[in-house]
Amino acid sequence: MAPALPSQVKSLGVAALLVASAPLWTAPSDADAPPSPVPSTVPAAPRATVLQREFDAARSAWMAATPSSTQSLPLVHEFCRLAYDLAALQTLHAERARITRLGIEAAEASLVHHPQSAPTWYYLALNLGELARTKSLGALKLLPRIRDGLEAARTLDESLDWGGPDRTLGLLYLEAPGWPASLGSRTKAREHFLKAVALAPDYPGNHLCLAEALLRWHERDAAKAQLLVLDGIWTQARSRLSGPRWEADWSEWSQRRDALRRGLGGTP
Repeated sequence: MAPALPSQVKSLGVAALLVASAPLWTAPSDADAPPSPVPSTVPAAPRATVLQREFDAARSAWMAATPSSTQSLPLVHEFCRLAYDLAALQTLHAERARITRLGIEAAEASLVHHPQSAPTWYYLALNLGELARTKSLGALKLLPRIRDGLEAARTLDESLDWGGPDRTLGLLYLEAPGWPASLGSRTKAREHFLKAVALAPDYPGNHLCLAEALLRWHERDAAKAQLLVLDGIWTQARSRLSGPRWEADWSEWSQRRDALRRGLGGTP
C-alpha cells in the first residue's frame, strides 16, 4: 500500500492529472497578443461552484491565521490545494493566473516561517505550474522554480501524495523542451516515474504516467507490461480509493487506461 499522506494534506484529485495531458507552458507567441481561452477538461459546474465556495472559506481561514504558527500549516495547505484545483478549471488565462497567484503568495509567505514543510513546497510548485500554463514567452523561466519546489518537497517527504513529487517531476521532464531550450530530459523523466512507482506501487496514477511515457518513447513492450501491472492493481485500488472525493480521479484514470490500451492495439 502507498505511504499515507500527512494528515493535513488531501489528495490533489483530478486536477493533479491535468499536467499529464497538457504541458506546463504554451507555445511561444506574440507576447502582446491577448490571452486565449484555456479549455477545461473538467465540467465547469457544479464542481466549480463547490470549489469556489471551499476556496473562499479556506482563504478567509488562512488570512485570519498567524503564518508563524505551526497551526497555520493545515490552513495554508488547504488553501493552496484549492487554489490549484480551482485555477485548473478556469477557461481564461487571466482568471487562472489570478487564482493561482493567490496560492503562490500564500505558500511563499508560509515558507518564510516553515521552510521544512514538504506539502507547502509541493503546492507552491503545482501552483507555479498552473501559472506557467497562462504564459507564452515567460513560461520557460518558471520551470526551474517548479523543479526546485518539487525537489524540495521530494527531499523532505518523497512519499507525499503517493510519490507525487517524483510523479510530477517525471511529467515536468517529459513535457518540457529539452536542452538548450529548457530542462526536458527523457532520462530524468524515466528516473522519476520509476521512483514514483516504487514508492507507491498500488497507486494507479503512477503506473499510468510511466506507461504513457513509455508508449510515447515507442517502448511498446515495456508499456504493455505496465498496463498489465495497472490492470492487476485496478480492482483493489478502486476499493481502497473510494467515495465521492475519488470519483473524478477514477473517471480520468479510466479514460487514460482506455486510451493507453487503444494506443497499444488492444480493446478498451
